[in-house]
Amino acid sequence: MARQDIELSEMDLLMSQLGLRFCSSKSATEVMLAMAEGHEPSSRLMREANARVFAISETAMRQAMRGDAQAGVQLLVEQGGLTLNAKLIDMAALVLKRYRDRMSDPSALAPRIEDLQRRYVQASGQGLKAARAAGGMALRG
Repeated sequence: MARQDIELSEMDLLMSQLGLRFCSSKSATEVMLAMAEGHEPSSRLMREANARVFAISETAMRQAMRGDAQAGVQLLVEQGGLTLNAKLIDMAALVLKRYRDRMSDPSALAPRIEDLQRRYVQASGQGLKAARAAGGMALRG
């Protein structure tokens, strides 16, 4: 639509939402940028979405490393639920697993994370469960 100079009033909002949903890695962001086909406003929104996902991840990890893993996981779950971003959802699961012993109520967050993973990460083929082991090869029968 952008290539055809069709501008909708909600175009920026839609591009931001798409970016927040699918910019879960550098390669995914590059695919989204390629789909923007050189439309600078859309490309800018994708880059901003990628930066926002990174900033959320960084903030959550900082909280966990400073002793408030509960708040870090809650942030990842909240933002993962809002954006449906696979990176944020998977990171919530990883931080929960790593810091479970130091959290005040990990069992309250686990079902929500599992639900988000089932609905938005595993179903899309994104996320940690879809990744191969380093040096691994997927054999198909």
